[in-house]
Amino acid sequence: LTGVEPVGRLDFGFRQPGIMVAPISDLVTSEAGGTAELTIALRTRPDAAVTIGFSSDDTSEGTVSPTSLTFTTENWNDPQTLTVAGVDDTLDDDDVLYHVVADPAVSTDANYNGLVADVVEVTNLDDDPKLLQVIGFEPTSGGFVAMLSQPLDTSVLNVAEDVLVVGDSVGPVRGSIVLAPNLQQLTFIRTDGVLEPDTYT
Repeated sequence: LTGVEPVGRLDFGFRQPGIMVAPISDLVTSEAGGTAELTIALRTRPDAAVTIGFSSDDTSEGTVSPTSLTFTTENWNDPQTLTVAGVDDTLDDDDVLYHVVADPAVSTDANYNGLVADVVEVTNLDDDPKLLQVIGFEPTSGGFVAMLSQPLDTSVLNVAEDVLVVGDSVGPVRGSIVLAPNLQQLTFIRTDGVLEPDTYT
């Protein structure tokens, strides 16, 4: 246009060599076999092939396939897919955060050789039954109070009002159990026997 000064060429940063990874967070796998995918591409056409290795920083939670990708002067901007698969275990270890990490890129193109892609966050969902654990214990004058890691399922575990616990040294101790409304606090009230520090069953 006559009389209009050119504003110059817009540069959104895509002409700078780099490795594009998407997404880099909020990926989810599971111990039940759930997988997640991420895509990788280069920002600019390289002068030579670029190879990037990928791995999991915790292979007990997740694995990566394939373990390397190669970009050429022809496919440099075609997104390639990495698949991340959750690994099963028998531990009640809750959901675990792990990462997909990249090795430095290898290429005879000096602009790409040594570049490192972003680290990707992945969460592996636990599928093991939650164990009922005692997370707090407080002796009282007539028994004890135990805090549980999760609500007690009274449909599976019967809690009787009249119970008998047996200590390795002190022997049998009879009492009653009272559950708090939230089912996560259990109070044992001794009615007979000696309740002293011991191992009870």
